[in-house]
Amino acid sequence: ADGTLLINGGDAGELASLAEGRSNCHPDCKLTSADVDALKAMLDDALAVHDGSRVGKLNIHIPLVLLKKENETVLRSMLAMLKTYADKGTILFGTQKDVYDAVSM
Repeated sequence: ADGTLLINGGDAGELASLAEGRSNCHPDCKLTSADVDALKAMLDDALAVHDGSRVGKLNIHIPLVLLKKENETVLRSMLAMLKTYADKGTILFGTQKDVYDAVSM
């Protein structure tokens, strides 16, 4: 059957492992502000080479186990950092379907 195949890359990896260079520290990865700093550096690097005329995507894996009270401050700081990019129009938040729709236009 004919159809559209979208190969969707762009994974940053698990948020709590970014400061460790994405090494496999599971289940001992601790979410810290260093992970947010690593994500910001990764995002800045990606934006520096991104062709703004094309759709780009960066997935951030946030396992449910990170969504607990002890991580709230770090998670809020990550969202605040991402919001600064979104407020400038540098990034957009979207679902996998949003990416598919943008690529398929």
